[in-house]
Amino acid sequence: MHKQIHAPIVFPAPLANASQFPSASIKAVPGFSSAGFSFFRRQKLGDDLLLTKHGRSALGFAATALKRPDRNKVLVPAYHCPALVEPFIWAGYDIVFYPLEKDLSVCATTLGNLLKEGATHCVVVNFFGCRKPDGVILEQLASAGIQVIEDYAHGLPAFFSHKDLHPAVAARICSVNKILPSIDGGLLKMRQLPACRFAPRSGIEELKAWLYLLGITEKLNRFRVKRDVNAATTTTEACGTLRYFDENELTQSGFNSTKLLVTHCNLDWVSKKRRLNYVKLLEALRDSGLGRPLYPELSDAIPYVLPFLLYDASSFETIRKQGIQILRWEEVAESDCQVSQHYRTHLIQIPCHQYLNQQEISMIARAFNGQ
Repeated sequence: MHKQIHAPIVFPAPLANASQFPSASIKAVPGFSSAGFSFFRRQKLGDDLLLTKHGRSALGFAATALKRPDRNKVLVPAYHCPALVEPFIWAGYDIVFYPLEKDLSVCATTLGNLLKEGATHCVVVNFFGCRKPDGVILEQLASAGIQVIEDYAHGLPAFFSHKDLHPAVAARICSVNKILPSIDGGLLKMRQLPACRFAPRSGIEELKAWLYLLGITEKLNRFRVKRDVNAATTTTEACGTLRYFDENELTQSGFNSTKLLVTHCNLDWVSKKRRLNYVKLLEALRDSGLGRPLYPELSDAIPYVLPFLLYDASSFETIRKQGIQILRWEEVAESDCQVSQHYRTHLIQIPCHQYLNQQEISMIARAFNGQ
């Protein structure tokens, strides 16, 4: 397939990289533990599910399968990581960023105005596992004849708990390695999956995946020389290359170890632990002078992280230097959405994964409370 780039999407350079900070003692994603897994339970991957290399690969399959022969204009939330946008750049879509409210919800009136400008597709996002796509918005998109793609990259448990697609939804994707300790893995759900032929993974590749899963790769990487991986600001029109999406990965399925994790994980246990850790962090950060949680109430959500809005963007480095691997979407594409541009520097993601322990929660509390 040939890369076609229609819009000059501008992704700014990252603001920081891991080499600037000490090795993190609290990781953003969980390492492997036998807790939450059992060979006596099995979660079936049905015929309507496709295990892909990554969540962005699942988006690539969906973008290709849902592409129309005449015109394709996709609405994408203005707050995003490039991995959400690049599959549509590669697939040749015209991309329009729709603005978001401060809680990352969508204004129906604003969306309605954009729909009048010829949109054919729309991506709706389950932000951080905390903000699910609004049913009213889905109905609005369905009434306009829009092909809807649900991005549940942060919501593996919700991805499985919602057995059937909403009538308005054409495809739903998620990322396995956002929630489980796998090296890769994406899932695509459609009423009629696209035909694809995955090349078999070599024994060496499968071995490397197992080494990653068991934490051996991380130990070996400590002996490697660190190098600066900062990238200059780029526009897709100027360089014609994509940083995160690789079309060659569309020929690769997830590893066997990834499939094993998905089929034998206890998502009820994972969900319970993540919710519990989120609530503990809410209490621990209640009086923080550095900022505030974006979602101070969890409701029925199953969180990927705890999104936290900093008062001062420089606090990111202060916290990161204390060995806590907080994340931030620093490469949000340029747009007119002031919320998204502000969140690029100020909205951070605090780990709340299922293997976070009380000692680590206390360490996070001290870092955020100036102790």
